[in-house]
Amino acid sequence: MNKNSKYIRDPYIGTFKLFEQSSTYVFCWYWWRKSKTILVVFTLLSISSAQISELLHPGKLDVFYSSTIKSGLNKYNLIFWSPIFKGGYGSVSSGIRYGGGFFRPFLSRPNIGDLVLGLQFLEVEEESQIEIQTEYRFKFGLSIGSGIVDRGENDNDITFTKLSYRNFWNRLKYIVTVQTQQTVGITSLGGYLALYDENFMGVVGFDGEQRRTTFGYVAPKNENTQWRPSLEVLYVDNRIGKLAGPQFIFANATLGFSGGFLSHPARLGRAMGPTGIEFGNPLGFLKSTFNRRLNVWELGGIANFRLVRLDLNGSSTEALEATLFPWQIFKSDGSFVSQFFIGAELNKSEQDDWMSTGMFGYFGKMGTIVLSLKGSYNFNIEENSLFIGFIYPL
Repeated sequence: MNKNSKYIRDPYIGTFKLFEQSSTYVFCWYWWRKSKTILVVFTLLSISSAQISELLHPGKLDVFYSSTIKSGLNKYNLIFWSPIFKGGYGSVSSGIRYGGGFFRPFLSRPNIGDLVLGLQFLEVEEESQIEIQTEYRFKFGLSIGSGIVDRGENDNDITFTKLSYRNFWNRLKYIVTVQTQQTVGITSLGGYLALYDENFMGVVGFDGEQRRTTFGYVAPKNENTQWRPSLEVLYVDNRIGKLAGPQFIFANATLGFSGGFLSHPARLGRAMGPTGIEFGNPLGFLKSTFNRRLNVWELGGIANFRLVRLDLNGSSTEALEATLFPWQIFKSDGSFVSQFFIGAELNKSEQDDWMSTGMFGYFGKMGTIVLSLKGSYNFNIEENSLFIGFIYPL
């Protein structure tokens, strides 16, 4: 018998039992709902599973604090990011607290496939919501996943089960997913299809509550220039289900791509939707989440752009942002002065008039730490805001 057969067989059997024994799953679900130590548990599991230091590298600690001076709205967020665990915690002064994490316990045993376990919570004043997701990926490309969202006293609970297959043909990678999703007691079929190579990505899909379409592009790398454009457009239509929702457009672009937010692994998290369970950029149904959306000045170098538009019941909210690193237009040498940026934002909320905001800041390395610092001023309501963040590579 192959010496690896036991390791291969056991997780397969365990995975199927996880989905078959619903009573055990429900028991665990409510036990975890009362637990406030999930981040500590996941972190300890990560460290205990990391038999070699490479499982924690490359990684980062990402923390930020933002404040809108006049309104008194304050927010902070902390993220620990590594190949085996991604999680964090955050809070907003309006009474919102959130946190959670995603864990890969089989990372050190690639011969038995891959398992992703995720748990997130959201507390708004006295109300609590919690979400659990899990997916097992066989070595030959097949994946089985499931998840549940308990919104407490809210009736909009969600459960889903999915079956995926991912592989490649020549340079083209693809993911095919079929799923069932139950929302407010109604079960709907859905699925996603992702096609991508090193430069282009296209993803389409739907479930019972939304349609989602994504296009992404990353220019080939040229060692002779720092200019490397990248673009992403995400469209989400939430009008197809029983729960009323908006149409949403989220477009981002940079002229100096260097990885991260606009890379294909990160894009898959947004493109495959809240049931995607993509460890490269783990998301879910709950909002807010520890996995923060990068600010426009953090997208890349030279110049960055963002459009966010939300349409609901005949009214729209829209924001356009742009930042420019003036020194990088001519030379991107990593010098101190080349990391300074200037920017502007135009935003409109429902029936209100357009408002304009100017911004100035610094985003780049200071020693071993990446500093993200931005000050802004809203000219219409005469309001200042401050953002300060630190990223420590591991």
